[in-house]
Amino acid sequence: MKIPEMTIEGNLNVNSHAGIIFPTYCEAANNEKLIDEIQSLKLNACIPVIDDSTPDGTSNIVQMLQKRYEKILLLVRPKKLGLGT
Repeated sequence: MKIPEMTIEGNLNVNSHAGIIFPTYCEAANNEKLIDEIQSLKLNACIPVIDDSTPDGTSNIVQMLQKRYEKILLLVRPKKLGLGT
C-alpha cells in the first residue's frame, strides 16, 4: 500500500531529549488536557501529533496548542489510514 504524503506543521528544528508520539482520531475532546499534562512534566520532549484525517477539529486544537508550546509537531494525513500505517 502506498502511503499518501503528509504535511508537517510546527518547528522542525526543535531540540528535545525524547519524543512522545500521539496518534489521534476523534480525540478533540482530549487533546488539550493530555498535551497540557505532558508539558507540565517538563520532559524536554517533542510531541508529534499524527492526525488521521479526523473530522472533529483535532488539527485545529493542535494548531492552537502549537502557539503555546513550541515542541508540538502536527502531521495531517490526507485520509484515514488507521494505526497500522
